[in-house]
Amino acid sequence: MLLALIAKFLPQVLPLGGVRMVVNDGLDRVRFPAPLPAHTRVRATARLLDAVEIDGGVQVKVRYTMLPERSATPVCIADHLTRLYLDPSHDLASPAMRTGRAERA
Repeated sequence: MLLALIAKFLPQVLPLGGVRMVVNDGLDRVRFPAPLPAHTRVRATARLLDAVEIDGGVQVKVRYTMLPERSATPVCIADHLTRLYLDPSHDLASPAMRTGRAERA
């Protein structure tokens, strides 16, 4: 169940302005260092590990560290690969890609 939450975190972690398609490319590495008690809320931190330009967009690797509420011991650490295909009118250096928001006139 913890791994299913990663897709929910994505829009909060990565700027998606100017992105026409997002492809979940899977998980590169997953660890469960501690058990998660039933009915416990979790929080997550995310860190960008890598970003590689690909044809039409960028592939990013983000490490998610999930922790139970009121604890500093992680219950899941997962490296997630995502491909972001850009709208042809945007480029990687555009403000929309940096902020996740389109510019308004």
